[in-house]
Amino acid sequence: KGVDDLKGVDILDKKMDGSSVKKFEGKVEELANNKEYELEYISKSQNTRLSPALDYIHKEYMKDNIPISYLAELCRMSEVTFRSIFTNSLGITPIKYINGLKLELAKELLAAGEHSVNEVAALSGFHDECYFSRAFKKSTGVSPSEYRNDS
Repeated sequence: KGVDDLKGVDILDKKMDGSSVKKFEGKVEELANNKEYELEYISKSQNTRLSPALDYIHKEYMKDNIPISYLAELCRMSEVTFRSIFTNSLGITPIKYINGLKLELAKELLAAGEHSVNEVAALSGFHDECYFSRAFKKSTGVSPSEYRNDS
């Protein structure tokens, strides 16, 4: 999937030149292919059961909100069972996991210094800049602007 599939594409069209778009597409692809979620403490059977959802999350987390019911459906289990297995396996809820991926992408985009905070929020999958700023500060201890300026 390319940059054109992302929410906030109008921001990309107005603010990024061709080389920036290619660089961004490469970074998104690299992050989407990252399989860090295959952690040692997850049993093989649980990892296999969660693989469809984790693969989907890693490919689509920067887009619209991902319904937990859809992730459960991908894994062919009830939403309650999915939440329980996910949380017990990864030690974090599905929503916190997805937001963590979004925040990691936001950190990388802010550190690059090529985008405004509003653009970074949209590019990393947060469609409310205020919520993004609160979540970012809660996670890092600094505001997105401070993080960008310190990087």
